[in-house]
Amino acid sequence: FLVVYAVLSALALVFPLACLMLTIAARFEVELCQQDVMGDLQKHLLKALQKDQLENSFFNGLSEAIPHRSQSQRSLVRGRSAPLPGSREIG
Repeated sequence: FLVVYAVLSALALVFPLACLMLTIAARFEVELCQQDVMGDLQKHLLKALQKDQLENSFFNGLSEAIPHRSQSQRSLVRGRSAPLPGSREIG
């Protein structure tokens, strides 16, 4: 009976230690994966922002060549756009 008791008490000490070690290893792996994903996300965001800046500079160049509309003309065009989904149309 004493041998069984000794084995069970040893396992009671070993399993929590093994669980802690596995938890630390899993946390380390998750951290590495997260760094990879965030690095990829940062690259994609930088490319998108650079593309957006190029498009803005292109459209700003075009807007200088096209005559500007007055504020009332802009609001008329905006007023003709489709209503938001779920909103009730008045009139």
